[in-house]
Order: sequence, then C-alpha cells, then structure tokens
Amino acid sequence: NYALVNEPGFVLSAAPYVSVVRISSNSTDSNGEDTTSSFTYGVAMLNVLADVVSTDAISVTLGLKPGFLYAVGTSGSSSDAATGGVIGAMAGLTFRLNEKFAIMPTLDILMPFSNFGDTIFYNGALAVQF
Repeated sequence: NYALVNEPGFVLSAAPYVSVVRISSNSTDSNGEDTTSSFTYGVAMLNVLADVVSTDAISVTLGLKPGFLYAVGTSGSSSDAATGGVIGAMAGLTFRLNEKFAIMPTLDILMPFSNFGDTIFYNGALAVQF
C-alpha cells in the first residue's frame, strides 16, 4: 500500500494486488471411473483506496479496483476458461484497538467487462493490521 496523499483529513493510496488460487478434487463418476475437477482463479488489480472518514478509533475506506481476471475450470476431459478486465469497488471499516493493532472487515464487488456472462464476484474479508 503506497500513500499518494497523506493529509490529516484525507488519505489516498494505491495498493497493487496479485492472487492465484487453485482448487482440485478427485471423485468417482457414475461409471466408476476416477475423475479430477479443478478450478484456477487469478486476479491482478491496482486498488485505489481513500479514507473518507477517519477518527482516532475508526476509518471508513472506499476503493476503486480496476484489474484483470483469469479463471479456468476443468472437469474430466472438458474445460472452460475466461479472461478479461474487471472493475470493482470496495468498502471497509477499520477499528483501531490500540496504537499498533487494528482490524478491518471489507466487502468487495468485482464486475467483469466481458467473457464472464452476467457473473459478479463478491468477496468479504477481515484484515488484521499491526
């Protein structure tokens, strides 16, 4: 997270983000044959975050999240892949428990530009800051 503006009443930062997740499972189909299913999801984003309200105890952070998404799923011998640009938004609320420790629950929404149908991705997270 890189501070672009760090004034007492307003903070603006850029937070680049890259993540890759792979999930795989083995099962037996109705014919008794072993099958493998997997899903790989990757995302690269440049989060632009602004603390719009900030006190000694809490901060409200809003963000814009442009980026790129890659997803591929396979089941048996078939696979389906989708890639493309995404735009998203986030909202978070930081609770400062003391000078060196805070927690921040967030909600993210990502909307792909194309190649994903009507899919919208939602993500909730809890960040621990120290």
